[in-house]
Amino acid sequence: MNPDGEEILYDAWLSSACMPASMIRKVYDRYESAECFYKSHQRNHAEGSDLISPRFLRLLEQNGSEAFFSQMQFKLRKHRIGLIRFHDSLYPEELAEIEDPPALLFYQGDMTCLRGKRIAMVGSRAASYAGRQATEKLAEELSRQGVTLISGLASGIDTAAHRGCMKGGSPTIAVTGTGLDLVYPAENQRLRDDILNADGLLLSEYPPGTRPLGWHFPIRNRIIAGLSFALVLMEARIRSGSMTSVQHALNQGKDVFVYPGNPSSDYFEGNHQLLREGGIYFTRAEDILNDLGWL
Repeated sequence: MNPDGEEILYDAWLSSACMPASMIRKVYDRYESAECFYKSHQRNHAEGSDLISPRFLRLLEQNGSEAFFSQMQFKLRKHRIGLIRFHDSLYPEELAEIEDPPALLFYQGDMTCLRGKRIAMVGSRAASYAGRQATEKLAEELSRQGVTLISGLASGIDTAAHRGCMKGGSPTIAVTGTGLDLVYPAENQRLRDDILNADGLLLSEYPPGTRPLGWHFPIRNRIIAGLSFALVLMEARIRSGSMTSVQHALNQGKDVFVYPGNPSSDYFEGNHQLLREGGIYFTRAEDILNDLGWL
């Protein structure tokens, strides 16, 4: 999708209210495009009120200004952000099959990353040194076997997964909970640039300018799981965002591999609970590749 095209501006406007993906898909099902809906709503502000709740309609009306479209066009061009819609041929098949798939995916980088073998790797932001080291080593080993690692660009385990994947020579995919013109956390600006320079891919269902709100990230995790063929949990406490990624993967029927870690460490308490509940035990890359038939 050409970021200079006018159509993408209306898609960005429709997603700017951060409404549930199901609402956005209903709009596309009824109207030919986001532009058609915008123009219909401008003529009659009651248009679409049976599809979109009043709170989100008010936000769309606030964002429907000429200044909004001008700023959005500037951000899309500056950051070279493209877009694929749910009904586009480039939309990932695996992602389309999950519950409540994103209606829109903004992207930076190389979309061909979505063609190969993909594994999600998740874990704590406040990870232990041992967990980060194990993650980077495992990611590098999997990457050397042609596996693309997907994670969330967060501190801790996510950062180690992306770094290890690039070390191994395969591209890595980061799914963010913000607009792609922003980097969260800010200290991962260089990591974001390195991912793109290494022919990797950044994805978000949120348009440029979207701030890192706390509720974005658990919702984002369904995309990380949905794009992968399996998920690896490296380190997590029982109550953590990583466990929502695990739940999404299980709901999607994906294999969940669990690194055992140190059984006496609180950092790995989520891992050991999941192992007791049937998570797949592994200690090295070959275990995962063999189980998936990729060895």
